[in-house]
Amino acid sequence: MHNLKTNFDKIYGIVKSSLSDKLDTNDNLQFYPRLPKMNDCSIISFSICCESLGIDSENYLWSKLRNDYSDDFPMLIDRSNFNRRRRRLRMFVHEVTRVLSENLIRGEDIFIIDSIPVPMCKIAREKRCKFGRETFEASPDKGYSAVSKSYFYGYKLHLVTSVTGVFYSMDLTKANMHDVSYLNEVKASKMKNATLIGDKGYISKQIQLDMFHCSNIRLETPKRSNQKEEKNWIEDAFPKAVSILDYYHVCEHLHAFSSSVFTDKAKEKIWTDKQKEWLLKGKVKIVLSNIKRIGKNREPANQLISYYSKNKNRMNYQDYVKIGCGIIGSGAIESAHRTLVQKRMKQSGQRWSWKGAQHMLNLRVVRKNNDWNKIVELTKKTAA
Repeated sequence: MHNLKTNFDKIYGIVKSSLSDKLDTNDNLQFYPRLPKMNDCSIISFSICCESLGIDSENYLWSKLRNDYSDDFPMLIDRSNFNRRRRRLRMFVHEVTRVLSENLIRGEDIFIIDSIPVPMCKIAREKRCKFGRETFEASPDKGYSAVSKSYFYGYKLHLVTSVTGVFYSMDLTKANMHDVSYLNEVKASKMKNATLIGDKGYISKQIQLDMFHCSNIRLETPKRSNQKEEKNWIEDAFPKAVSILDYYHVCEHLHAFSSSVFTDKAKEKIWTDKQKEWLLKGKVKIVLSNIKRIGKNREPANQLISYYSKNKNRMNYQDYVKIGCGIIGSGAIESAHRTLVQKRMKQSGQRWSWKGAQHMLNLRVVRKNNDWNKIVELTKKTAA
């Protein structure tokens, strides 16, 4: 059995601080003509404590409390009385759990969204099922499960969690509600400046743009098999930048291909060196023609041709040297990234929000550029 008393005491303190403006002197949320043995704060704390510890059997729980924890919980009431009062206090339970969730995910800016079917009966019994049909808004409906590739009758549970597994929100809707439609509920929530990761069921360009502009929520989804490739994000973020494919990575692919074609190492070296010369002169078409000629439509040749054809606009190495780019390899950039970013930002136990990481990197760039005196001067001016 869990250390129930210790967990209960911790949660009791959290509940009391969360509802401090609503509790009376006896820690109750409503007036009782006769003071109850267990106050409302204890009812809420007990409910949250059992849920957090994964105790799902009330029979087993109450028997253990009566037999093993009678001294720790002298104010324990009858189980039926406890459940009646807990139902009356359910809105306060939800309020406390919401506060707990917000505290646990503070600083988190990456969330995962998904939905799961909640069937009420077999699809064959759909017409006979009377559960929840009292009102149209709360009644179950027919939906489709992409996982089992079958229809079901019931509801759909929508969940938004942080990457650490803390629930941000959960909602139960009719089974026929599309995942994309639920994104409007997420947009209406308090979520801001975050990245939301979902499956293909959440693909919607219009809602994706709307969420980004309204709440700065970036929706990330995988592409469908027939979906066209979007414009490279680097081109959007840095439209004036010159994009260069690492020359040495290009040569690595070339060497891997030539070693699979030539058995004579001397001939392989001569051919490879010649192609590298053509690449430095920006003659990608000639290199592609030579690969096709000796590749004889084999898989390694097709892969290399596809790689070069896709990136040929980033392989004009002769032009890059002329305009003063100089560096045609990414070694210096990767080294700077390691010393500037990773050495400071990826230390043991560190976790960063988007804004916090950006502020720290701004300061680190200033420090590495030997411009720290500007920060000092700016701080002095602000203080004055």
